[in-house]
Amino acid sequence: MKTERRHELKENDLAHFLSTTMEAAKERGQTIAVVVLAIAAVAVVGIWTMSSRSQAHVSAWASKQELTYPNPEDGRLNLATLVSLRRASSDKTFVLDCLTDQGAIALDLASRTTPAPDAQLNAMAKDAFDELLALFGHQLVPAGVGHSGLASVAENEFANDQNPAHKEEARRHLKAITENAALYSGTPFMDQALARLNDLDRVFTPITFAPAPPAPATVEDGDDAAEGDSAGDADSSSEKVDPPVEADDPATPNDLDAPSDPPGSAG
Repeated sequence: MKTERRHELKENDLAHFLSTTMEAAKERGQTIAVVVLAIAAVAVVGIWTMSSRSQAHVSAWASKQELTYPNPEDGRLNLATLVSLRRASSDKTFVLDCLTDQGAIALDLASRTTPAPDAQLNAMAKDAFDELLALFGHQLVPAGVGHSGLASVAENEFANDQNPAHKEEARRHLKAITENAALYSGTPFMDQALARLNDLDRVFTPITFAPAPPAPATVEDGDDAAEGDSAGDADSSSEKVDPPVEADDPATPNDLDAPSDPPGSAG
């Protein structure tokens, strides 16, 4: 009897638990459904966002590949487009690639202008290398590219204004490589920086130009000179020239032989 009683009590307890659980589930059913829908919505938005970003990254890379830089003028415009693409992207790899290209291409285009490197293109290169160091300066290759590029920018600035302060700026960036042997030892960055430091005095020697030769005489100047010579000739020809003095006629031989009349012989 006691065993049966205990079994009945357990069945009653289980039935009560199931009944209570079902009622609670019914009461909270709407809340649970809302939570499930919210989680599903967040997941969908996340997937859509990732897909959209992926498409945007692919589109940015494709647009970048279409840019060309055939000459300084066209290159200047396409560099501006490259800057816009970079600023609109959150892809760090894309940003790194754009900054590296911007600096190198701007330096190359600046070197093609005469008689001196283009100041605007040189400034675009400087902006790229500065930002490269700011964002990726902890990485070996971006830091080496940034410091080497800024040393080249300083050389171009010196070519434009002959300011000796640019020499020290170049030295600072090159030493940032040579004095960091732990990072750059055995790399091309180290070899190039050492060679450029040794050549620094020659590169930053002020350039003096010989004075320009006088301008050649024009046709009008030649005519005026000819007219002046003609007038001088006319003046000299108009001067009075004294005739040569005629000497007395010399005595003829007959005159010498004839005897002169003696005085008092006349008459």
